[in-house]
Amino acid sequence: MRKLNNKGFAISAILYTLLILTVLLMFLVVSVMSNRRATLNRLSDKAKEDVGKQEEVIEPPAPLTLFEVIAGKSKGNDSTINYKQYSSATNGEGVYVITKTAGNSYPIYFYRGNVKDNYIVFAEHCWQIVRTLNNGGIKLIYVNSGTTCKYDKNSVINPGTTNKENYSTTAVNGHTYSSSNVKKVVDNWYTNNIANKADAVHVNNTIWCNETVTTTQAATRTPEVNTCSRTVTAKAALPTYDEVVLAGGVYNTSGVHRNYYLYIEQNHDVPSSQLDNITAVTMTVAKASSSTSTASQVYYIGSNGQLDAYNVKYGYNIRPMIAIAPGAMYASGDGTQANPYRVSW
Repeated sequence: MRKLNNKGFAISAILYTLLILTVLLMFLVVSVMSNRRATLNRLSDKAKEDVGKQEEVIEPPAPLTLFEVIAGKSKGNDSTINYKQYSSATNGEGVYVITKTAGNSYPIYFYRGNVKDNYIVFAEHCWQIVRTLNNGGIKLIYVNSGTTCKYDKNSVINPGTTNKENYSTTAVNGHTYSSSNVKKVVDNWYTNNIANKADAVHVNNTIWCNETVTTTQAATRTPEVNTCSRTVTAKAALPTYDEVVLAGGVYNTSGVHRNYYLYIEQNHDVPSSQLDNITAVTMTVAKASSSTSTASQVYYIGSNGQLDAYNVKYGYNIRPMIAIAPGAMYASGDGTQANPYRVSW
């Protein structure tokens, strides 16, 4: 009987030991599973956090207007520029803002010097950006028809033909752009080449400065874009004296300065024979004569790159300008000839 009891005790001890081991094993399994679940939760939370970060990184930037793209290139205000001297690496080259407009809702930014990143395709033509307007619009000057931004003999219109003026016409009230033959040429060109394009709805009927700047005034004048003593409203016109100065030209100075974007022939490596005397006239009158014996004069970009004044009885090459409406959205491009800007609305 004693042997049986001892045997029963041994069996019971083994059973209790197995039970205890089973309980410990269950606790161990539960603990492992709990730790694993916590680890998985941490990894899940980390994955969600990483996904959130990735979504933040790849989120596309807010759309920019072309005005904002131009403003983003600004090197500062024009207070450091000497407009009595040609543009250069030390006297303004790039995009600048006119100081007295800097605090406006739409400051006026302009391109100056030998810039190569102001090309834009608009209305199936290539242009160069000249400056912005105080309403957020943008002024463009003609380069060529089509989407290839290449200068050639077609980069000017009416070279020395129907844009001549005569003494009897200018002698009525003195010469002005609004009553000139050249305005008729520009208006007709716009009607035949731009008005029939889909983008024409985004061309502003713009107020253009049409005042007289005497040669005496030109010698001391600081470019003015906000005020004007005489204006004309049109879809297309010509550059003004002040806009050529902003771009890098100087009136009647000695020497040669062709290193700014409004001077085509050398700046764009186009032979003069192909461009057929590539002087380009402005719409700014230098002398508004009312005499039948003395011709009126306008400013033009001369063969050495200088601004000069010459009689309106001679024909000049012209490069039309337009102003696109505010709100043009940047679509693509970096402004180079190979990859010009494109916009949408």
